[in-house]
Amino acid sequence: MKREFDWLSRFDVLVWSYQLRMAKPDPAIYRHVLAELGTQPAETLFIDDRAVNVQAALALGFQAIEFSSVEKLRADLVAPVWPVSFRSPERAAAVAALFYRCFPK
Repeated sequence: MKREFDWLSRFDVLVWSYQLRMAKPDPAIYRHVLAELGTQPAETLFIDDRAVNVQAALALGFQAIEFSSVEKLRADLVAPVWPVSFRSPERAAAVAALFYRCFPK
């Protein structure tokens, strides 16, 4: 994957479920990611296109968004419900742009 998709180098942490022999929505993989990131659930934003995975993240205390389109993600990221650190329009636009570049429809 790393050789095939150079955009993966833009991420600080990459977690491969097959290497861990666990997958979402197993809470263990979310805890593993938190340990890798060195963050707490409430300060970690989880984005996924499957409701079951988003619900699992929310149950563990993550901030979470169910992805359905780049436009909706951009709007969700600037919504006033997020902690201040997630609400910056510049940050939302950058995240949405990166996500779109990584996963164009």
